[in-house]
Order: sequence, then C-alpha cells, then structure tokens
Amino acid sequence: MEKEYTLSLRERKHAQTKIALAEAVMERLKTKRLKDISVKEVCETIPVSEVTFYNYFPKKTDVLVYILQLWRLEMEWHLMVWEEEKSNLEVIEAYFDFAAQGVEEYPGVMAEALAYFTQKRGCVHLDDLSSAEKILAFPELPGIEEIQLPSNPKEKKMLGKYVSRAIEAGELPSTTDIDFITHTLDAYFIGSMLAFHNDEPVLIRPLYRKMLNVLWKGLWQGPYEDIATVTPGKLQMTSKRSAKKSLHDVTTFFCNDAPDGCGIRSGGKCAPMAVVSIGGIFSSTFMTLYIVPALYSIIEGFREYIGRRHRREADA
Repeated sequence: MEKEYTLSLRERKHAQTKIALAEAVMERLKTKRLKDISVKEVCETIPVSEVTFYNYFPKKTDVLVYILQLWRLEMEWHLMVWEEEKSNLEVIEAYFDFAAQGVEEYPGVMAEALAYFTQKRGCVHLDDLSSAEKILAFPELPGIEEIQLPSNPKEKKMLGKYVSRAIEAGELPSTTDIDFITHTLDAYFIGSMLAFHNDEPVLIRPLYRKMLNVLWKGLWQGPYEDIATVTPGKLQMTSKRSAKKSLHDVTTFFCNDAPDGCGIRSGGKCAPMAVVSIGGIFSSTFMTLYIVPALYSIIEGFREYIGRRHRREADA
C-alpha cells in the first residue's frame, strides 16, 4: 500500500518555486548557454526576486545539478517499472531511448550537464530531493517520493546491474566482461550526445538502437576473439586480452577528451590539443588492432618465403 503524504502550504510553495525556477532555466537552455542566461530574466518569468533565486541555488550551476536530479529521479522510477515488464537488455535499451527523448526536447541541458560533471570528475555530492519536490515535479508517477537518489551519481552505475543480471539470465554470454560492457555503454551514451546534441539530436535515438543491436549480436559472436590467428610457433599477433584492453583505454580517453574537443568546456571553442589527442587515440588503436598485425603477417610470410627458397637451393 502506497504511503500518503500531506504537504503543508510552506512545503508546497517551496517546492513549486524551486521547480518553476528549474523549468524556466530549462526553457532558456533550448536557445542559450547557461553562462548567457541571466538570473534576472529567469526570475522575471516566475516572478520572484533574485535573492529568492540565490536562496534556492547559491550558484547558477546548482540549478543545472537540480535539473539532472529531477531527470535521474524520473529515470529511476521508470527503471523500477521496466524491471517488472522487460528483460534486462530491454531495460538498457529503454534507458537509452528515454535519454534520447530528453535530449531531443532539451538538447542544451544535457550538453551543459556533461560539461559540468566532466569538470567535477569524482567530486560531486548531491542532497536528495524532498518528498514535496518529488511529488509536485512528477504528480503522475505514483510512489516516486519513495525513491532515494545516490549522493554521488558517479558512484552508482545505473546499467551495471542490468548487464550482470542479463548474464545470469542467459541474455548475454557467461564470459561477458561486466566492467568492459558498462564502460562501452557509457561511451555510447556520452559519445552520441556529444556528436549530435546541437545540430541533429533526432539522430541520437536511432543511433543508440543500432549500436546496442550491434553490441548484443557481437557479444554472442565472440567479440574478444583474436584479431588475427597464427599457427603454433609463429609470431603471436593481437590477442583478445590486448584487444580488449585497447578498446577499454580508447573508451576512457575518449570520454575524458571529447568535451574539450567538442568545445563543451570552453564556451564552444574546440581545444586543439584535445582534438589531436582524440585523433591520436583512434589512429593508434587502429594501428594496434589492424596495421601492426598485418605487417607482422607480411613479415612472417616473407620469412617463410626466404626459408623455402634457401631450402630449395640447399637441396639442389
């Protein structure tokens, strides 16, 4: 039985004002960067004083964090519902689909959020929302006030547990590396948003679906098999362990450098070093997984040819 909450007039007014301020900022993020939105223009639409704004949000970036808390709360509620209705892989797909819908509606919000949390790295602490805020922000979602949000969103990997459950349920191979797949999903999630959030956010949803479909199929087809095979005694080429590590490193470096390379951290100006870094990462990975093994194969073939020629000359 759901617990009934009776909100006092003070609780209701406090929550309504805070939510209204957040919604006003969200609307402006459709056309402006956060740094270009003045507190005065936001307050005029409520209307409240600028002092009131700063009572709720001491820094302008605090309202961005609050918007992300509301999004996370809504997502947690949907995940709870999806767990009862869908398979584990379908839950992951629904998560990506829901996020893509949000980006389509408010592309600027996610761009600003990615920049903010990337700059913060691991130093993020969030207070949970009040019951009044949860109920009034999402009155159509029953029981949402019972959901407790993590104090640091980076500490709780939302998708890791579904990957683990998918392996246990036989939806993914038993040899699947949970951490690697979780990092891969994070890269899909962030990378697609960075690439299309400004110009073509409608492309994000179909791109997510295609990438996830390829990932699930690839895992069953042995994505960690050796990139190239050689006969016993010959030069060992790129193994599944080194290939896996290379892809893991690429994912990590890309997530770190992409905000700079796309200009999210620097007011729309791309950082040349970040662009060079990203290019170097992908080119070196391509070299490691394909070019170097191919060269080794050519060298081995040439050595065999020379060996056979010397043997023929010796026999003659």
